[in-house]
Formats: sequence, structure tokens, C-alpha cells
Amino acid sequence: MGRIPVGFDSRDDVLDVVVADDLADCRLKDADELEFAVEVGMFSAADARAIHAAAAIADVTSRRWPFDEGAWGRPPPPGLLLPTTLPAGWDAP
Repeated sequence: MGRIPVGFDSRDDVLDVVVADDLADCRLKDADELEFAVEVGMFSAADARAIHAAAAIADVTSRRWPFDEGAWGRPPPPGLLLPTTLPAGWDAP
């Protein structure tokens, strides 16, 4: 994922993290699809290990940001202005 002039460019790494509303349960979804993606050469084994590491299960279970409820109660920084218009070309491919 990376910043581009009109927003962010991202990719689907196949593996999903499913988190319960109350954060009491967290599990990986589609690990078998990631394994298949490695088998067919879409990702390397090293890529798959990095994707699993990025799943951040430990962040959820230990309530680290952004899963710590206290973090969301803070007000925005003083002087933060919301955009009123979108930049030209924002929807260009």
C-alpha cells in the first residue's frame, strides 16, 4: 500500500482478520487461499510469512492501537481543518 497523488494504492493480500465487535475473539480467514496463492506463485513463502505477521492478531488481543478503546475518545488536534473540496483528478485511474 502506498500514497499516490489521488489517495492510496493498495492490494489484497488474501488473508483477512475477523475481529468480534467486543474484541473478545479474533481469527484469520482465508489462510487456505493464501497457501494456494503461494502454490501458484502469486506470493512467495516469505511474502506469506510477512502477510501473516501483518495480520496483527497480537495487537487485537492485547488491545494495542487502534484496538485500544481509550485512543478513540481523544479529540482531533487543534486547528485540524477538514477539506471542503476534492483535488482535481481525484477520481482518475
